[in-house]
Amino acid sequence: MRYPLILLASLALAGCAWHSPQTAPLPSADYRCDDGSEFHIVFDDEVARLTQGGETYVLPTQRPASGMWYATPTHEFRGKGEEATWTVGRRMPSQCRVIR
Repeated sequence: MRYPLILLASLALAGCAWHSPQTAPLPSADYRCDDGSEFHIVFDDEVARLTQGGETYVLPTQRPASGMWYATPTHEFRGKGEEATWTVGRRMPSQCRVIR
């Protein structure tokens, strides 16, 4: 009588092993800037993916003194808390804030 219980327990545990682990969603935020522009940003391990106006920019992480900093030679996102600065090319940086 003990064997069926052990067999059932083994099968139950084996069934758990076949389920793929669910990954937590990546951190993300929506921002609105003083110039009226808006963007969505998703933070991954070594990059941030910023989507604005149908374009997605992949920004590698940089070493900030504090806060967060992601940049390419032509695009830069810097932020701390709910405040951020978004710079495109030689344009003036836009001051941005998380949309609630």
